[in-house]
Amino acid sequence: MQTVREWLARDDVRQVRDASLSEVMSEKFFREPMRPLHYDPATFYSPADGFVLYSLIVAADERILEVKGRSLTTRELLQDESYSARSLVVGVFITFYDVHVNRLPTDGYVHFRRPPQLGAETMVPVEASILKGQQVNRNDLGYAFTNERVITRVYNPRMRQFYYLVQIADREVDTISLFAEEGAYLKQGQRFGAIRYGSQVDLILPVTGSHKFESLVDGKSLYHVEAGVDPLVRVEANS
Repeated sequence: MQTVREWLARDDVRQVRDASLSEVMSEKFFREPMRPLHYDPATFYSPADGFVLYSLIVAADERILEVKGRSLTTRELLQDESYSARSLVVGVFITFYDVHVNRLPTDGYVHFRRPPQLGAETMVPVEASILKGQQVNRNDLGYAFTNERVITRVYNPRMRQFYYLVQIADREVDTISLFAEEGAYLKQGQRFGAIRYGSQVDLILPVTGSHKFESLVDGKSLYHVEAGVDPLVRVEANS
């Protein structure tokens, strides 16, 4: 994990920031740098490159954060009023300069759902705050309720339970691409999709009682994480 200043000072990030807008949009968004492969069944690695916005355990109808007087819940993120599980939720915001390839946090069978898009709000104010090293104004996260998204439900045989990944795109449409077939089994760290432009990926882990989930990020310090590299959650089976 890195601070905003540490991440912006990296050579690979400077190269993207110094590129022309056309070069970034035509080439840099599609880059996929070499990454070390990690395999640790007791760890959920980050599904995306970006900055951790929040990490907490909430009931299905409990507020993750408040946006203009409206509560953002796991039901809102999943766009599923029937969802009832208490869950650990970690949100990772992907900036314009980040790698946009998304990777599976741990092994599992993937199932995809594209709910109807409810609106299109910009993510630019959130990105601007992050790049200045400022705390994000929660009122700028209205996109989490409305924008284009793909919900990936992953069944992990070892834990014998599902977890979820929510890819949220900026106001442009049809920007979420999937790299796996419905029902495919993917290994930890394997690519499952990508989002162009500013975006966000949330990891949702239902707390079922069979396993203990320990968040390794506090969601308050704007630390940068990398997909398939930085651990977000440790898992331990309850005895």
